[in-house]
Amino acid sequence: MADCEDVVIVGSGCAGLSAAIYTARSQLKPLVIEGEKPGGALMPSAKVDNYPGFPEGIGGAELMERMRRQAERFGTRFVKASVQKARRHDEKEETILTLSDGTTVTTKALIIATGLQPNRLSLPHEEELLQGKGLSMCATCDGFFYKDEVVCVIGGGDHACGEALHLSALCKKVFLVHRRDALRASEIVAEQVLKNEKITCVWNHIPTDFKLDADGCIEGLVVRNVVDKTERVLPCKGVFLAVGWHNSQVFNDFVEVDEQGYIKIASKAVCTSVPGVFAAGDCVDKYYRQAGVAVGMGIQAALEARAWLRERA
Repeated sequence: MADCEDVVIVGSGCAGLSAAIYTARSQLKPLVIEGEKPGGALMPSAKVDNYPGFPEGIGGAELMERMRRQAERFGTRFVKASVQKARRHDEKEETILTLSDGTTVTTKALIIATGLQPNRLSLPHEEELLQGKGLSMCATCDGFFYKDEVVCVIGGGDHACGEALHLSALCKKVFLVHRRDALRASEIVAEQVLKNEKITCVWNHIPTDFKLDADGCIEGLVVRNVVDKTERVLPCKGVFLAVGWHNSQVFNDFVEVDEQGYIKIASKAVCTSVPGVFAAGDCVDKYYRQAGVAVGMGIQAALEARAWLRERA
């Protein structure tokens, strides 16, 4: 490993691998710190139907593996570790990263593409159910698979309401399960949900378990009333988690973030508050969280990093 890398990319999802492909093709020999669980948010998706170029759809893991092989073909190197700390070099415009394996990496340009981790419920079978068995964290990605079915959305904020509204156009019925007696979403979004005849709000309830069929797929969601503690089963084929997101927080003291933990970018897209440090994908994007958007931002970050390095060559 070189004493100082030209480009280090933290994250191996759509944004990170797209940045790797472009920087590698620019002969910058990028190093990708891919994390303990490589591949990003698409990995659990049994089928991705909305990514351009795959008319029959493609499994999330296969799509990410193809991106990785493409990056490797142009010379990208990978380290299976996570970043524990980032700091600026005392004398140079370089960044020093401390990794989980105890090593340090110094780089001239840094691209942060760590994504966001959706909050989980910590209920039994969650991990298995995310493998195409009825549990999802993206209505835009997976809603089509539940056309004319009954589904549940868990949450009460803008994200959950948006998921419910999207699903209401596809599904026979949508249960919106919320632990409070009123939505936390903005007024206009909440009003749209409450007026939608296909959405039924299940107030003051929290999920406690999944009811599974003989094949291990969801056929119902067990919910508990937080007031009287009674339980009931909501019959459904799909459950969509929308209970918030969290970032890794590793870079929170290194680059400027907003009140929600998203990395702030400067007036020019993908440039952070630190010179030579760029950010792309879901760790920046609070609105779309789509693979195609992340790919575009990863490419932007790669081109900005290349330009920044050439200016200092």
